[in-house]
Amino acid sequence: MKLGEYSALFMIRRLLEEAHADGFVGVCHYRRYALVAEIGELRGFNYHARPDELRGLPIDAFIGDGTAPVISAPINFPGTVLQQYSANAVGRDLLMFFGDAVDCGVIESGEAVNFLSGTSFITAGNVGYMPVTWFVETMRQLEEVVARFAHNHYIRREGYEERTMGLCCERLHGLLLRRKALEYGADK
Repeated sequence: MKLGEYSALFMIRRLLEEAHADGFVGVCHYRRYALVAEIGELRGFNYHARPDELRGLPIDAFIGDGTAPVISAPINFPGTVLQQYSANAVGRDLLMFFGDAVDCGVIESGEAVNFLSGTSFITAGNVGYMPVTWFVETMRQLEEVVARFAHNHYIRREGYEERTMGLCCERLHGLLLRRKALEYGADK
């Protein structure tokens, strides 16, 4: 079962909990960052920057003023979230994963329906600068859903679809981050 970067994120959650960490945590991917500045060339919905464009960036490009969360913006797609997922993977997996999220009490049924039939979500929720409490709670919820899905509904897939678990996590993670942002005040 391939979790991609989520296996590392789950470990980071455990480390933060063991350290009784508070404040903010910043996470990035080896090739993906959440920035408050537009750097590079816009391609699709991401800015692509060369390493020399990122070198020497001040810390505030990554954390803003250090007092507010920095997360990816929602991206609008031409179809629904479920259609977008199903274009490259098996839609059944996302449906079952979200069903397990409902069964775990992480989200409500109506919330799952609205999200999966909506046309936008926060991609790359695995990068940003956010309160430790946000990170720990969302990672704990994701890991709970992963465990249930792995036990009850996971089917090993080949090729690109081998990433099913990580792809499902990305979508649920986007929904959970959106919820946090709305509670915080998305305008902030």
